[in-house]
Amino acid sequence: MQNGIYVPQSTMTWSGNQRWLPIMANRDDYTDDFVKLQNFKNQEEKRKKIIQKKAEFLLECQNLSAKYHTLILSSEHLQSRLTRKDEIQKLKALLDKISHTVCIVVYIRDPLSTAISHLSTMIKNGQTPQALPAPNEKYYETICNHAQTIKKWGDCFPEAKFIIRRFDKKSIINNNVIVDFCTQFIPNFKIKNYKLPVAVNTSLTLTGMKLLRKLNLKYPPYIENLPNPMRRDMTSFVMKNTSDGSKFLPSKEEYEAYHDHFAVSCENVREHYFPSEKSLFTQQYQFSNEKIDLREYDIDSSLSERLIYYLWEERTHRIADGDIYKIRDLAIKISEQKPLNLNDSLDLMRVAQKLNPQGNYIKKKIYEWEHLTGSNEPKS
Repeated sequence: MQNGIYVPQSTMTWSGNQRWLPIMANRDDYTDDFVKLQNFKNQEEKRKKIIQKKAEFLLECQNLSAKYHTLILSSEHLQSRLTRKDEIQKLKALLDKISHTVCIVVYIRDPLSTAISHLSTMIKNGQTPQALPAPNEKYYETICNHAQTIKKWGDCFPEAKFIIRRFDKKSIINNNVIVDFCTQFIPNFKIKNYKLPVAVNTSLTLTGMKLLRKLNLKYPPYIENLPNPMRRDMTSFVMKNTSDGSKFLPSKEEYEAYHDHFAVSCENVREHYFPSEKSLFTQQYQFSNEKIDLREYDIDSSLSERLIYYLWEERTHRIADGDIYKIRDLAIKISEQKPLNLNDSLDLMRVAQKLNPQGNYIKKKIYEWEHLTGSNEPKS
């Protein structure tokens, strides 16, 4: 909300992802994990909710038009969920109501690296893949065929400016995609003037993939279309306790399959946007001797011990005395009907973070409130 730039809040979820934006443009019968989480009773309830979200979004943007010259709309689901031209055109019709000047920034990644990252995401979301999917599977054709993505969006947004950035260590400024993005739009952007959010979407180790996949078989993400309560904090629990440095490595055969399948697409993008480069991506890979089968897993004794210790510590966890006093004082304030302020809310939310360190919504509110109260400013 600085430098005349604003990120609309009405399309955001608790995790900070503008997840509602692609849903507004999806076909009426579309459903995915996010739609399931809304627990709509029927299609009519879903339709009304989307109409409501559209109205909130348009009103928010129109009210801010005099104050901000740039709105940022960002979600990886725009590419992965809006797979048909009529859906992208539906999004364009919505955006035409708030602005006729559009700049589309596309971050592209080596197709094999994209697939391995998505494999980790699948398991974190409760799925049980057995191995790295083949490159010709429909979903991977959607997220890894960069030439197809750029052409499809270019056909629907013919007047838009396109900025293509490569998501790799050699291309990303400071190896941080947020810094890289801000540098494109904020004149004289300096990192020291901003507090950057911590990375939250880190990948699982190979040990973590195998363990969480095994747990997913017993505890699926949904039971009767409702989130499974037994999965609460399961992913963060596994990630915290399987940081052993192990990695999912592709076999040479898998590397060649992805390289060959997307070679024409990558060369097309290189030729149009990076003509001085010899190749679009230069990522070097280590290979496993054979294809990794995620079903093959035996928990070792040291990991068993760590998991037991962690579970015991969680069971015996207590709130620190200082936090107890904060809660006590806030309770007294409320009982005496004294006014509460944002610093009170921040204190209480920090206690909540100690009890649930991985809570993304908690992190988001602490980040917002620290900014508003100035408590995130470096001490001199």
